[in-house]
Order: sequence, then structure tokens, then C-alpha cells
Amino acid sequence: MDSWVGLFLDLGVLAIFISFVVIYYKKGLLSPLISFAGALLSIYVAGYFSSAFARSIYKNYIQERVFNTLVLSLNDNLTRNTDWPQALENAADSAPFLIKGFVREKFAVLTDDLREALSSASRQVAETAVDNIIRPFATGILTMALFVLFFTLLMLLFKYLSRSAKGLDGKEIPFIGGLNLVLGAVIGFLYALVLIFLVTCAVSVFIFLTGGENRVINNNSLERSNIFRLLYNLNPFIITD
Repeated sequence: MDSWVGLFLDLGVLAIFISFVVIYYKKGLLSPLISFAGALLSIYVAGYFSSAFARSIYKNYIQERVFNTLVLSLNDNLTRNTDWPQALENAADSAPFLIKGFVREKFAVLTDDLREALSSASRQVAETAVDNIIRPFATGILTMALFVLFFTLLMLLFKYLSRSAKGLDGKEIPFIGGLNLVLGAVIGFLYALVLIFLVTCAVSVFIFLTGGENRVINNNSLERSNIFRLLYNLNPFIITD
């Protein structure tokens, strides 16, 4: 199956390139240029603000709640599965009569110390889990969702602007003629490259979230492709871990 998936990925890349080149060749230069510049700017702005907003949302609304929930859960499981207070009380009761009061008093202090130690251990475990597991996953999901939102809104704005330039196509710009159409095809090629760049980012996120265990999209299927694998490896923003 991996070889077929790799073949379909390559065919998809070729189809995107060919369709965009043909479409933008017919449109000419100006309108596609505005659209392409808008796509690049949208990627930059959406990437910057989605990351910043994701970190802010996580820090202000998610981090503390997740941390407190983990601490309570860990404390509950430790006290439920470890009946050390009852064990200490039984040990104090088994002490000789003359020293039983002294032992009980010391064991009470020891019980409080153990409770504090377990609480501290729970907080340390929860802090480690939040910093190394929850935070990267939550901020990654938030960043991806916000990026899609911001990118879509910005692209709608630039699409509106590019429509105003559609009257200046290759047939109406003087002294340029066919060159304008060729430059439109170049913009179409670059536009397709940007789209495939976004697709490779999405694929890398999907493989990361599934642990590479998906039967269709995984590292083996990517290795069976040629064109898609080349563009995938050239993308500096893919998730490799």
C-alpha cells in the first residue's frame, strides 16, 4: 500500500503544479501577483500571530487548570493506593505501653511529613508532565487551528483585492503581450509551491500526532514517493520528532 500512496502523492503534486500554471497563465500577471503576495504575507502573519496567541491562550486559560487537575489526580491515587497512614497508626499501637504515647506523637509528625512529601512529589510530576507533554501538544494544536483561521481570513481579504485587478489581464496590458501571460504562469507555479508547502506541513503534523502509525499516511509511504518526498524534505518547518 505504501508504494501506491507514494505514487498518488506524486501525482497529486504534479496535478497541482499543472493546474495552477495553466489557470494563472490565462489570468496574466497582475491579479495573480496580488494573490500570490497576499498568500505569502498571510502565511507570515498567520504563523506569527497564531504562535503568539496559542502561547497566550495556553498560559492564561489552560496551563493552571491542567496542572491542578493532575496534582489532585496524583494525590488521590497516591493516598488511595498507599495506606501508609493506617500502617503507621498500627505500628504505633503495637509499641510497648510505656512508649506508646511518644511513638504515636512522633508518627503523627512523620505522617504530616509524608503527606507533604507526597504532595510535593505530585506537584513535581505534574509540572514535568505539563511542561514536556501537555504544553507542546496543546500549543501545537492551538497554533495549527489559529493559523488556519488567520490564514483563511487574510486570504479572503487579498482575494477581494485581487478581484479589483482582474480587468488588467494579459490581453489589456500594453507593450507586454505574451510575456504577461508567461509571468502569470510563473506566479501560478510559485503559488502551487506555496500550497504544497502548506500540505507538507499538515502531513508532518498528522504523522506527529498519529505517531507514524497510520496505515495510509506514514513515513514509509512518504519514502516511496519521489517529488513529494523531495519537497517535504526541503520544507524547514516540518515536524521531524
